[in-house]
Amino acid sequence: MYKPKIGVMDCILTALTIFLPIGAGTFFSGCRGMKEDGSVMICHWAEMMVIFLGIAMALVAAACFFVPDRRVKAGLSFAVVPPAVLAALVPGVIIPLCTMANMHCRMALRPATIIVSAAIAVAAILNGIVQLMKYRGEKRRMEAMM
Repeated sequence: MYKPKIGVMDCILTALTIFLPIGAGTFFSGCRGMKEDGSVMICHWAEMMVIFLGIAMALVAAACFFVPDRRVKAGLSFAVVPPAVLAALVPGVIIPLCTMANMHCRMALRPATIIVSAAIAVAAILNGIVQLMKYRGEKRRMEAMM
């Protein structure tokens, strides 16, 4: 029978990846408003990109709950690192934000996205390393039994 191997690092990684799109869509969102011509502000698109990257990372991290092989779990964890780095670079680097320093996108969206994305990248790397170490330990135990 299949017994899931869910660890604390799996839960931390999944929680962080779920927190990023929820936070970017609610309390550390971009500026709420429109320009005089009726179009949305450019920081809105940075917010949307962070939300969608966060959803993609959350799906990959949640897949770790359903995969029994630790090597695959390590690969899934390492696969979260590039989108986390990309999410940190979206507000202000890839997509420009509002020009005024006191706008909500500069005061909340950018720093919070960088902090949460860095935490996701660190948690993903640690989870990948932990999964590989546990796999090697299980492999040694199986070889010792033979």
